[in-house]
Amino acid sequence: MPPMGEAQDTTDRGPGILANSVWTAEVVVFPKLGVNDPEGSAIRGGLASLGYDQVAEVRSGRYFEVDLTASDSDAAALAVEQMCDRLLANPVIEDYRYALRRLSSESTSVDRNS
Repeated sequence: MPPMGEAQDTTDRGPGILANSVWTAEVVVFPKLGVNDPEGSAIRGGLASLGYDQVAEVRSGRYFEVDLTASDSDAAALAVEQMCDRLLANPVIEDYRYALRRLSSESTSVDRNS
């Protein structure tokens, strides 16, 4: 998956040493298409009973905010993808997407999907 942006902290800390930056990853996990989503179906039914007949489908999911340190956006992205694949999402039945934001005065975002 190609990155949609790149952010690096290149603060000079001496020869060959980059400073670690603090990143926030906003992760959304949701059922893959075709996987039964009873919570989404119940929400869709509730919206229809409230008069929102134009709603065709609702997919429910989970939202996580993870703060981590990494030397650059690629290292942060790799860590987040590993977290998602190993714990936050079940790759067999769920997909995920995430956005990375470096916590500094220069806010840089990187959006990626699983």
